Amino acid sequence: MKPTRILLVGLPRLLEEIVSDALAQAPDLMVTATLPDAEALALDPPAADVVVLGTESPGLIATTLERQPRVAVLAVSDDARSSSLYVLRPERTRIGDLSPGSLVAAIRAAAEPPAADWWAR
Repeated sequence: MKPTRILLVGLPRLLEEIVSDALAQAPDLMVTATLPDAEALALDPPAADVVVLGTESPGLIATTLERQPRVAVLAVSDDARSSSLYVLRPERTRIGDLSPGSLVAAIRAAAEPPAADWWAR
């Protein structure tokens, strides 16, 4: 089984060491690179399955997911007291028998803006 590739971006030095040590204990997880800041991530995003990001900036998270929609982003707050996981996943909704009413309802539902308040696009 292939290990999960992890990219560390913009973590404070002590937090980076703690995260790296924790991940080193898991044989199925591999830190592939460490970037000093988000600007480096935007310039040349290395291949990764998970990005551990040292900020909870909604704009940066959204941009990262737009550029690499299959990556998961684990955003850690500046004080490292909280974190959130952001992922884009394919979704399938069964509609059932197609009628004029279900067709209209399905199209309206598909066109609704996302409910996520952090994705300000």
